[in-house]
Amino acid sequence: MKKRVNKKRLLILILGFLILLCIVIFLLIKFCFTKITFQNRRIASVNTTYKLKEYVVKVRNGKVTNLDEEIYFDKLGVQKVDVYYKNRFGIKRKTILKINVVDADAPVLEAPSKITIVEGDDDDLLENVQVTDNYDKNIKVTIEGDYSKDKAGVYELFFVAKDKSGNEAKEPFTLEVTEKKQVVVNQNTSAYYVKVNKTHNVAVVYGKDSNGEYTKIIRTFLVSTGGDNTPNGVWTTTDRYETLSLVGGVWGHYTLRITGPIWFHSVPYFSKPADGHWNDLEYEEFNKLGTTASLGCVRLSTADAKWIYDNLPWHTQVEIYESSDLPDGVVKPAGVKIDVDSEYRGWDPTDPDPDNPWNL
Repeated sequence: MKKRVNKKRLLILILGFLILLCIVIFLLIKFCFTKITFQNRRIASVNTTYKLKEYVVKVRNGKVTNLDEEIYFDKLGVQKVDVYYKNRFGIKRKTILKINVVDADAPVLEAPSKITIVEGDDDDLLENVQVTDNYDKNIKVTIEGDYSKDKAGVYELFFVAKDKSGNEAKEPFTLEVTEKKQVVVNQNTSAYYVKVNKTHNVAVVYGKDSNGEYTKIIRTFLVSTGGDNTPNGVWTTTDRYETLSLVGGVWGHYTLRITGPIWFHSVPYFSKPADGHWNDLEYEEFNKLGTTASLGCVRLSTADAKWIYDNLPWHTQVEIYESSDLPDGVVKPAGVKIDVDSEYRGWDPTDPDPDNPWNL
């Protein structure tokens, strides 16, 4: 005679087994399996370096072995990061962390706050504007606002640079278009006339004599010109800036435009000072004064550039020429040299700054 199966008892046994199994699984997960909790916001800025531990919140039943690893994110999009860890039993494992790399930084604009041109001139308003970005290259700069180079007036405008991710930089500037006035050379209206001899790299400032002719030698400067890149001819000075961004990412101090991209300016500095003290001079270029060394502009010592900046009025004529002979009465200045091993080599010895260590 077969025994009857107690269904109720069987159901209780099965239920009990399932509960026990759940408890075992729970304990395995809680005390044996490694669990790594990462940051919810897994984002990084492009071209930056992060440590893995910045993304790890908590590790249970194990240890991440490369927490201090530095990760460089150099491309936009999702980047996979290897996370190595040891579980509770010392067994090595690896998991993958996905990071979304974004570009959230706007470009950086270096631009003049004011530009002055003459009505009708076709000056490049972007000539002295520089833009850098943490990711994109060759970002185009545009001008926002209405203006006309052919109509005298003052225009409030913006330089605008936008990268491929949509980050935008805007810098305000004032464009002053002055009324065009005819300049007649023979009227000798300027107090000075400047001659720049490219052969000897000497500049001479002449003043008027009693007959109104430019024969009186006022100043003689040691300069560096740029050979064929410095155009011969007679030009008239226009706008000036105390600080100007130059080709190559360097900076000029006390600048006066001769024509187009050709300026009088100091020997270049590697950086624009944040504290007003110009102490990052290209000292090796300073020691080249008196020789052909520039990219086309007329370089001077800081003191000489300041004199030019302070004293030459608008539309002063500048004659650039080549000749093996210096004018009568002109002697090429000896100039000074900087000891390239000196701790003060970043200062121009002629700079009138009271804190210039060469003057102390």
